Amino acid sequence: MSRAGDPIYAVADGTVTTVYVNNPKYRGYGKMCIISHPDKGTTSLYSHCAAVYVREGQDVKRGQKIAIVGRTGLTTTNHLHFEMRKNGRRLNPERVLPQIGALGHKYVPH
Repeated sequence: MSRAGDPIYAVADGTVTTVYVNNPKYRGYGKMCIISHPDKGTTSLYSHCAAVYVREGQDVKRGQKIAIVGRTGLTTTNHLHFEMRKNGRRLNPERVLPQIGALGHKYVPH
């Protein structure tokens, strides 16, 4: 959970492959984006955004502001739904991401 309008940052360098608003493939996710990362097959997904500031095909850097927290799609409160996948299979972000990021934020699982 977070406050509406809080910034959302890219967790790693990559290329934005998808920006959706209520896409049937991701039913309930609302406004969202997916970033493909250089290590072939790894992606990060950010959903329920109030606004997405990147476009498909855009290169992003770790720590770059890509969206803001919202309450779009099927949700009852403002929050970021975050996923990481490798070749379509979900990953545990705690095992993939450093514990202290470039922005100094500690990853706290919910």
